[in-house]
Amino acid sequence: MVSVLRVESFSDNLNTRDIISAQRDKREEKISSILNSDLIRDVNSLVQLIEETCKVPDSLLLEGNSLLYEVIGLLGNDYLSTVNELLIRLSEFKERLGCLSFDDSVELGFILKRLEGCKERLSVLFSVKKPSTELLWNSVNELRVKKAGPKLLTFGKSSESKKPVRFSSGRSTELRDSRC
Repeated sequence: MVSVLRVESFSDNLNTRDIISAQRDKREEKISSILNSDLIRDVNSLVQLIEETCKVPDSLLLEGNSLLYEVIGLLGNDYLSTVNELLIRLSEFKERLGCLSFDDSVELGFILKRLEGCKERLSVLFSVKKPSTELLWNSVNELRVKKAGPKLLTFGKSSESKKPVRFSSGRSTELRDSRC
Protein backbone atom coordinates (compact mmCIF):
# COMPACT_ATOMS: atom_id res chain seq x y z
CA MET A 1 0.00 0.00 0.00
CA VAL A 2 2.81 2.42 0.93
CA SER A 3 4.70 1.66 -2.29
CA VAL A 4 1.55 2.34 -4.35
CA LEU A 5 1.20 5.74 -2.70
CA ARG A 6 4.85 6.51 -3.40
CA VAL A 7 4.43 5.59 -7.08
CA GLU A 8 1.30 7.74 -7.33
CA SER A 9 3.07 10.61 -5.61
CA PHE A 10 6.04 10.26 -7.97
CA SER A 11 3.65 10.20 -10.95
CA ASP A 12 1.86 13.31 -9.66
CA ASN A 13 5.22 15.11 -9.32
CA LEU A 14 6.12 14.20 -12.91
CA ASN A 15 2.78 15.51 -14.17
CA THR A 16 3.25 18.73 -12.20
CA ARG A 17 6.77 19.16 -13.62
CA ASP A 18 5.44 18.62 -17.14
CA ILE A 19 2.73 21.21 -16.61
CA ILE A 20 5.18 23.74 -15.16
CA SER A 21 7.62 23.11 -18.02
CA ALA A 22 4.85 23.57 -20.60
CA GLN A 23 3.75 26.81 -18.92
CA ARG A 24 7.32 28.11 -18.91
CA ASP A 25 7.75 27.23 -22.59
CA LYS A 26 4.52 29.04 -23.41
CA ARG A 27 5.70 32.15 -21.49
CA GLU A 28 9.06 32.07 -23.26
CA GLU A 29 7.33 31.81 -26.63
CA LYS A 30 5.04 34.72 -25.78
CA ILE A 31 7.98 36.85 -24.63
CA SER A 32 9.93 36.11 -27.80
CA SER A 33 7.14 37.66 -29.85
CA ILE A 34 6.84 41.03 -28.07
CA LEU A 35 8.47 44.27 -29.17
CA ASN A 36 11.80 45.41 -27.72
CA SER A 37 10.17 48.44 -26.11
CA ASP A 38 7.60 46.23 -24.37
CA LEU A 39 10.32 43.84 -23.23
CA ILE A 40 12.27 46.77 -21.78
CA ARG A 41 9.12 47.98 -20.03
CA ASP A 42 8.62 44.51 -18.51
CA VAL A 43 12.22 44.32 -17.28
CA ASN A 44 11.96 47.84 -15.87
CA SER A 45 8.81 46.89 -13.95
CA LEU A 46 10.45 43.78 -12.53
CA VAL A 47 13.53 45.78 -11.48
CA GLN A 48 11.25 48.33 -9.79
CA LEU A 49 9.68 45.46 -7.86
CA ILE A 50 13.15 44.32 -6.75
CA GLU A 51 14.04 47.90 -5.78
CA GLU A 52 10.94 48.05 -3.59
CA THR A 53 11.87 44.69 -2.07
CA CYS A 54 15.20 46.20 -1.02
CA LYS A 55 13.35 48.71 1.17
CA VAL A 56 12.42 45.97 3.65
CA PRO A 57 13.57 46.67 7.23
CA ASP A 58 16.71 45.01 8.54
CA SER A 59 16.47 41.60 10.14
CA LEU A 60 17.09 43.07 13.62
CA LEU A 61 13.56 44.48 13.52
CA LEU A 62 12.15 41.03 12.80
CA GLU A 63 13.21 39.45 16.07
CA GLY A 64 10.15 38.57 18.09
CA ASN A 65 7.73 39.77 15.42
CA SER A 66 6.27 36.66 13.81
CA LEU A 67 4.03 38.65 11.45
CA LEU A 68 6.99 40.53 9.94
CA TYR A 69 8.95 37.30 9.75
CA GLU A 70 6.11 35.68 7.79
CA VAL A 71 5.88 38.69 5.46
CA ILE A 72 9.62 38.47 4.77
CA GLY A 73 9.18 34.79 3.91
CA LEU A 74 6.42 35.65 1.43
CA LEU A 75 8.57 38.44 0.04
CA GLY A 76 11.37 35.93 -0.50
CA ASN A 77 9.02 33.78 -2.58
CA ASP A 78 7.99 36.83 -4.61
CA TYR A 79 11.65 37.70 -5.10
CA LEU A 80 12.40 34.25 -6.50
CA SER A 81 9.40 34.50 -8.85
CA THR A 82 10.66 37.90 -10.01
CA VAL A 83 14.14 36.46 -10.57
CA ASN A 84 12.66 33.68 -12.72
CA GLU A 85 10.67 36.19 -14.80
CA LEU A 86 13.77 38.37 -15.20
CA LEU A 87 15.82 35.38 -16.33
CA ILE A 88 13.39 34.65 -19.16
CA ARG A 89 13.47 38.27 -20.32
CA LEU A 90 17.22 38.70 -19.99
CA SER A 91 17.73 35.50 -21.95
CA GLU A 92 15.58 37.00 -24.70
CA PHE A 93 17.66 40.18 -24.62
CA LYS A 94 20.81 38.10 -25.12
CA GLU A 95 19.28 36.90 -28.37
CA ARG A 96 18.17 40.39 -29.42
CA LEU A 97 21.17 42.42 -28.32
CA GLY A 98 22.41 42.98 -31.87
CA CYS A 99 18.94 44.16 -32.93
CA LEU A 100 18.36 46.79 -30.24
CA SER A 101 18.18 50.42 -31.24
CA PHE A 102 20.65 52.77 -29.63
CA ASP A 103 17.91 54.16 -27.34
CA ASP A 104 16.79 50.69 -26.25
CA SER A 105 20.39 49.66 -25.65
CA VAL A 106 21.03 52.68 -23.43
CA GLU A 107 17.79 52.17 -21.52
CA LEU A 108 18.59 48.50 -20.96
CA GLY A 109 22.02 49.51 -19.68
CA PHE A 110 20.50 51.88 -17.11
CA ILE A 111 18.01 49.23 -15.98
CA LEU A 112 20.79 46.66 -15.55
CA LYS A 113 22.83 49.19 -13.57
CA ARG A 114 19.85 49.78 -11.24
CA LEU A 115 19.46 46.03 -10.82
CA GLU A 116 23.14 45.62 -10.00
CA GLY A 117 22.71 48.35 -7.38
CA CYS A 118 20.30 46.05 -5.54
CA LYS A 119 22.61 43.03 -5.47
CA GLU A 120 24.30 43.69 -2.13
CA ARG A 121 21.08 44.50 -0.28
CA LEU A 122 19.38 41.41 -1.70
CA SER A 123 22.25 39.20 -0.58
CA VAL A 124 21.76 40.53 2.96
CA LEU A 125 17.97 40.10 2.89
CA PHE A 126 17.96 36.66 1.29
CA SER A 127 21.20 35.07 2.41
CA VAL A 128 20.37 31.61 1.04
CA LYS A 129 21.89 31.40 -2.43
CA LYS A 130 19.68 29.81 -5.04
CA PRO A 131 20.89 28.70 -8.47
CA SER A 132 18.38 31.04 -10.12
CA THR A 133 19.75 34.11 -8.33
CA GLU A 134 23.31 33.19 -9.26
CA LEU A 135 22.17 32.73 -12.84
CA LEU A 136 20.48 36.15 -12.73
CA TRP A 137 23.68 37.95 -11.72
CA ASN A 138 25.67 36.00 -14.30
CA SER A 139 23.13 36.99 -16.97
CA VAL A 140 23.28 40.65 -15.93
CA ASN A 141 27.09 40.62 -16.13
CA GLU A 142 27.04 38.83 -19.46
CA LEU A 143 24.55 41.30 -20.94
CA ARG A 144 26.52 44.30 -19.71
CA VAL A 145 29.74 42.90 -21.20
CA LYS A 146 28.06 42.07 -24.53
CA LYS A 147 26.34 45.45 -24.61
CA ALA A 148 29.62 47.23 -24.00
CA GLY A 149 31.38 45.07 -26.64
CA PRO A 150 31.96 47.21 -29.72
CA LYS A 151 31.99 50.84 -28.74
CA LEU A 152 29.03 52.65 -30.26
CA LEU A 153 30.09 56.12 -29.14
CA THR A 154 33.53 57.54 -29.71
CA PHE A 155 34.69 61.00 -28.77
CA GLY A 156 37.55 62.88 -30.34
CA LYS A 157 39.05 62.79 -33.79
CA SER A 158 39.83 59.87 -36.01
CA SER A 159 43.56 59.41 -36.52
CA GLU A 160 43.13 58.54 -40.21
CA SER A 161 40.88 61.26 -41.58
CA LYS A 162 41.38 64.06 -39.05
CA LYS A 163 37.61 64.64 -39.23
CA PRO A 164 35.38 64.50 -36.15
CA VAL A 165 34.07 61.01 -35.47
CA ARG A 166 30.31 60.81 -35.79
CA PHE A 167 28.06 59.16 -33.25
CA SER A 168 26.65 55.85 -34.33
CA SER A 169 22.98 55.22 -33.59
CA GLY A 170 23.33 51.45 -33.70
CA ARG A 171 21.19 51.40 -36.84
CA SER A 172 24.12 50.87 -39.17
CA THR A 173 23.80 47.61 -41.04
CA GLU A 174 27.38 46.69 -40.13
CA LEU A 175 26.47 46.77 -36.44
CA ARG A 176 23.19 44.90 -36.78
CA ASP A 177 22.70 41.21 -36.43
CA SER A 178 21.55 39.42 -39.58
CA ARG A 179 18.36 38.23 -37.79
CA CYS A 180 17.02 41.80 -37.46
